[in-house]
Amino acid sequence: MSLKKGSLGGMIVAVTAFCFAGCSESSFSFVSSDGDLNLDGDTETDLSEQTPSDGDDDLIPLPDGDVIGEKSEEETDAEEEAQSETEEDWDPPSPPGLEGLRLSAFSGHNIAIRWAPLVGDGTVIVERYNDDAGDWDKIAQRPAAAGRFLDLALTPETPYRYRLTLCDDGCREPLVTETVSTPPTTLPPMTVNVHEAEAADDLVLFGAVTTYEDVTSASHVAAVDKNGVVWWEFTGSEGGAITEVQPLDDRTLAIGQYMTFVRLDLDGRELFRYGGALAHHDIDPVSDGRFIYLTFDEFETQPGYIVSGDGIEILGADGRTVEWSWLARDHIPLSDYNLIDINTQPFGLGHDWTHANALTYDETENKVYINVRNLDRIYKIDVATGGVDWIMGDGGDFGEGLWAHSHNPHFFFPENRFLLFDNGFQRGDFSMYSRVIEVVFDPEAKTAEIVWEYREDPDFYSFALGSVEQKLDGTILVDDGLNGRLFEISREKRKLWELKLGTGYVIYKGVSVDKTFFTEW
Repeated sequence: MSLKKGSLGGMIVAVTAFCFAGCSESSFSFVSSDGDLNLDGDTETDLSEQTPSDGDDDLIPLPDGDVIGEKSEEETDAEEEAQSETEEDWDPPSPPGLEGLRLSAFSGHNIAIRWAPLVGDGTVIVERYNDDAGDWDKIAQRPAAAGRFLDLALTPETPYRYRLTLCDDGCREPLVTETVSTPPTTLPPMTVNVHEAEAADDLVLFGAVTTYEDVTSASHVAAVDKNGVVWWEFTGSEGGAITEVQPLDDRTLAIGQYMTFVRLDLDGRELFRYGGALAHHDIDPVSDGRFIYLTFDEFETQPGYIVSGDGIEILGADGRTVEWSWLARDHIPLSDYNLIDINTQPFGLGHDWTHANALTYDETENKVYINVRNLDRIYKIDVATGGVDWIMGDGGDFGEGLWAHSHNPHFFFPENRFLLFDNGFQRGDFSMYSRVIEVVFDPEAKTAEIVWEYREDPDFYSFALGSVEQKLDGTILVDDGLNGRLFEISREKRKLWELKLGTGYVIYKGVSVDKTFFTEW
């Protein structure tokens, strides 16, 4: 005997919760007979439909070899004749063709849609239901091989429904999803002022940090346009505050999360967490899938006296092998220190000696430039030998007294110049202001001078944090860190726009990113 298989009724819904700190996922599933689903918060929904197959594959053999539900020849012939008479009036719908469909409302402003990637040149038309118009709005057309789509700039605590259509040789029957609701946003309030229409139509990506929360657990990252619209948001309750944010070519993010190097996908999934040395402040991609980053180096100089210095590592593409490393204590005398800083322990790791906060790897010349905040110096390091080529800044080979406790030099290779966020902390004349400067230097002649400066009237002052970046169009993005402010200026020092977070929030670093980084995920 054989038993005819039936179709599985209802919809299987997988609600997936993940732990941001790197623990394994745990999934929960249930069968809903009526499709009445409550999908609030950070929810992942499996909307794949199981359809019965045709032919003898539907017959499950039973021990005695008989068949239950198998039709006689006469019945089969009669059905085929009846069907042929009505073929012109009825075409069976093509199956949707999308398998493994899942929706995840992972933030107040985003919903990620995933499906099993398909081979070929097919596309998936994505539509969102418009309640006001009572109709579907086409919002994207993605390659079927991509297997994913990211909906952006959504409204928190709002229900959304989608219709997906697979088109290859022709277009299949649309698949309508269940409704999912975005959770509340956890981002702080922010205001944006656009001063000139010249401001570029891109996004600024930044991590927001607040003293209202435990910086060892809570994390916030956002991508915001020049009108203050939040395009993308990530919030974590574990893992710690996010300072470094670095967009990667594969549309993932390298982030520095409370002294740990993490790679994050744009749907909020953690892809990688480095278990080696404590990584901090600056994490940059280099060729062949490798990364270079700053590390903390704790060591004892006398019994019970722990010093916190710095190091550099290049991590191989396997995420485990350290291909190159460098320690400041092997090249900087311990007698070189700042008396005020050495008596503080800001990271709880020891007395704050060097406090490096930025690096730049010039792969063409195989050189690394490291900004050492507490000594007001930039070191040029030869990767091949580990030796120091020159030191610019206080007590160095040239460039005395140009900046005070700076952040984030933006070098222009092969030109000998860079932009720098000059915080102004412990400035020699005791004045308290921050600024952006451009420095031109000649290491052969041992000269360096400030050739461009941006200050405000009245001055702004961020004694810590901050960054500066010259964008491709020549405008300059500035992070006024402790004041929780980002702004963009022209080379003529005109302010184009600015964003200000609510009271109590600071921004370690801001970077510009093209909208396609998110739209083509």
